[in-house]
Amino acid sequence: MEKMFNNCKDLKKIIFGNKFITSSTISMRYMFAFCISLTSLDLSYLDTKSVKYMENMFFNSFSLISLDLSNFDTSQTINFKEMFRNCYSLKSLNLLSLNTEQVSNMIDMFLDCHNLTSLDLSSFNTKSLVNMENMFSNCFSLIFIDFSNFDTSLVTSFKDTFYGCKNLKYLDISKFNTSSCKNMKRMFGNCESLTSIDISNFDTSEVTLMEALFMGCKSLDSINLSNFDTSKINSFNKMFYSCESLVSLDLYNFNTNQADNLQFMFYNCKNLQFLNLSSFNTEQVKRFENIFDNCLELTSLDLSNFNTDNAINMENMFRNCIKLTYLDISHFNTLSVNNMSSMFYGCFNLEYLNIKNFEEKKDSDTNKIFEGTPDNIIYCIKNEEMTPKIKIILDEKECKINDCDENWKENYENMIEIKKTNINVINDVCIIKKIKKIAEDFYFSNKIINTSIYSYEIGLVEELKYKNKNLTFVEISPEQKIN
Repeated sequence: MEKMFNNCKDLKKIIFGNKFITSSTISMRYMFAFCISLTSLDLSYLDTKSVKYMENMFFNSFSLISLDLSNFDTSQTINFKEMFRNCYSLKSLNLLSLNTEQVSNMIDMFLDCHNLTSLDLSSFNTKSLVNMENMFSNCFSLIFIDFSNFDTSLVTSFKDTFYGCKNLKYLDISKFNTSSCKNMKRMFGNCESLTSIDISNFDTSEVTLMEALFMGCKSLDSINLSNFDTSKINSFNKMFYSCESLVSLDLYNFNTNQADNLQFMFYNCKNLQFLNLSSFNTEQVKRFENIFDNCLELTSLDLSNFNTDNAINMENMFRNCIKLTYLDISHFNTLSVNNMSSMFYGCFNLEYLNIKNFEEKKDSDTNKIFEGTPDNIIYCIKNEEMTPKIKIILDEKECKINDCDENWKENYENMIEIKKTNINVINDVCIIKKIKKIAEDFYFSNKIINTSIYSYEIGLVEELKYKNKNLTFVEISPEQKIN
């Protein structure tokens, strides 16, 4: 029966009678594959007691709306791979009578079943199941799956298992046994509606792949990973990518000894306020690009344990961390880094930056490294001769200060206190420089200034007036401008 109706694209109806004998049939692979005009099938006459292979049985039957497999005897079946893959229109599927004791492969079983809203798999005995890759991937409408009797003790791969189940709000996998699993890549990727998930029982001691594990879980507001063993993971790329609702993340137990890639790990975690990376060993890490990019709510970062001796890429590392006010990465070794472009881009509240031991690789890219940082940034570079390109960029900031005092942090905290009292006079000269530089339609000399300028410059003038009570400000016209 293998491929019996395969590619019968115009076939709209099949009638099986009692003379259609299938009791000795071993394979039904691709039996109804590409029957794109079929909307329903009466399978009640099919005797499947001898069938071992059912992979791709209904593959690409785009128009099927419902299927009832309640009469199927699958006691001998070992493979369900891609069985219902690309059944885009399928809304109803009765699998309660399926015997799955011998089935080892369920890869892509329901992949791209876009209209399925629920699946009752409570009758499944999965003691032989080894692979669940892409099993429910891109089931966009799925809101409920019953796994109550799933035995996953032999499953080695959960790669993309729930990827793209964007309407799945609840997922009870608390009984999943993951002791044999090696691959969890994108397991929950783009599950946009999941608000919480209990994986406290997960045994990840054998897992080697966790890339993008929670990528795109936009509604996930908390997660407990205290039980996670990450000792065999070499890449955490995009692990929490766009987890937009996470507020706190404590990874104190993470073992990163084998990791060489942290790129995009926390990218666009835009509500993340607390992040504990105290256990991170980054000695082997080469790629740090975009790791904290667009973490809009982070006010502080303790990276004192980070070792960057092997780092080659730090592009966009802290880009758009708009609430960071100070950052101490004085211990960073940048000798091997090829790309530092936009590293601090958009950090417009970054007032103190300690990059004391930064050194440039001759051909390193430093383009826009400080774009959008304050003009009056206080930084520390021990030897500016070792950072010639960075020095040129910083020299464009007329009000920057290179401060490598041993009491660097104390100085910063003192400056914050001074600001609170509104008597900070450190930046008066900078204010004057800004006004002289950007205002082409006014002149400032000793006690004369034209205040017919834009609101930003007016704000600077008001600040200058407040701090310098003896200065006199008078309006002048362009004709009166003194060159």
